[in-house]
Amino acid sequence: MRWLETFMEWMIGLSVVLFVFLLLMLVALLFRNCRHTSKLDQRERRYRWLMEEDSPLDRFVKTGAESRHLHLRSGESVPAIEQALLESLSRVQNWEERARIEHFAEGLLLDDYKASLQSRRWNRRVKALQAIEKFRISGMNDHLKILMERSISTPIEQFKIRRILARSGDSSITEPEYWKHTEAAEIQQLQLLLPLPPNCWDRLLLYWKEYPLGVQCSMVDALRMLNVRTAEVLSIFEQGLLSTEDELRIRSLKALANFGYMTPEGLQYLQQLLEQKREPSVLERLMRAKLMGSIREDDFLPRLELLLGDPSLLVRQQAGEALARYQGGMEELERLAALHPDLYAREMAEETLERKHYEWKMA
Repeated sequence: MRWLETFMEWMIGLSVVLFVFLLLMLVALLFRNCRHTSKLDQRERRYRWLMEEDSPLDRFVKTGAESRHLHLRSGESVPAIEQALLESLSRVQNWEERARIEHFAEGLLLDDYKASLQSRRWNRRVKALQAIEKFRISGMNDHLKILMERSISTPIEQFKIRRILARSGDSSITEPEYWKHTEAAEIQQLQLLLPLPPNCWDRLLLYWKEYPLGVQCSMVDALRMLNVRTAEVLSIFEQGLLSTEDELRIRSLKALANFGYMTPEGLQYLQQLLEQKREPSVLERLMRAKLMGSIREDDFLPRLELLLGDPSLLVRQQAGEALARYQGGMEELERLAALHPDLYAREMAEETLERKHYEWKMA
């Protein structure tokens, strides 16, 4: 049985070694966790101190007076000041304070963000991109373009980079070829277009016809949201009425309704659209009624009377609202409520009258 005793001694020795190894691993993990918790506590304490009233950061934001405490880079000072700057940025009341924070952040954190963008850790790169966008750091466009070309760059990173370049007014964003090779959903296209500075829009409108259809639709929506009211933009909206693409026509109708005005030439385009024999979609009929109510041209009253009997409830409601906006529109609705040959139209005229009388009473 000598071999059994030897085997048992060997197993006991192995168990002791494994136990010591696991114990050391546990101690190391506990030490690492305590160290990480200590860093977080240190960062939180410094962050809270920086966010206090009359702190060095508060005085800097309000007056521009810099303190040496804002330039410390030891321990958790940099993450704490970054967090405090981001929080202050969301609270500022005027553009002067915002510009002050952005300029200071660029000077303090630029090298840190450059290093983060070279990291192989995805979350570190994305976090840096988010901060670059919030601080509107414009001195990194070349680094960002290099990052886009790297094989490790993910679609999320590429979109964030495009959005940063758009906000900074980078010339590449206005090139038609850029949009032809950019696969982005409609909501993403809007996120790229809405932050663009005015000089970029001038170039975009210059090459309007060279952009893909989806981008043209997004550009119409963006111009409407930005409430750009120039003759050039109005001309683009009006020409959209003659488009053979349903989506672009609908977006143009909606944009013109928001504009509230059309040139004589544009009114001719609208008349041509209304006279076409094809059957428009429910959404297009809805936008037509909205536009006719916005421009309030008497020539379109017969068209609205027809839409008042439309099969779609939404279209009938919009036609009633449009008629009520015309001068003498309430009297016209009373006449239609009594004499219109379509039952649905009579009911909608009565409903619109009741709703308008209630709104006036409440006002």
